[in-house]
Amino acid sequence: ALKPLSDIISCPETINGAIDLEDAETDAEEILRTFILTEDLEKHLLTVLNDLQEERGGTYWLQGEFGSGKSHVLATL
Repeated sequence: ALKPLSDIISCPETINGAIDLEDAETDAEEILRTFILTEDLEKHLLTVLNDLQEERGGTYWLQGEFGSGKSHVLATL
């Protein structure tokens, strides 16, 4: 039987659903605390971070529906 989502995950009551990229400078700890890193996203972030470390340029495409966490990903970077 399928479990309700609330039995699998929990979200802090204080979670801010909308991240403004300027918040990365003032509220970095909260952004990182509420960030959920999936295996696929970890691979993509490691690619970007490796390119930065190697001082390689690159182009990256971030696409998703409204509310899917695009700003959260960018603020985390």
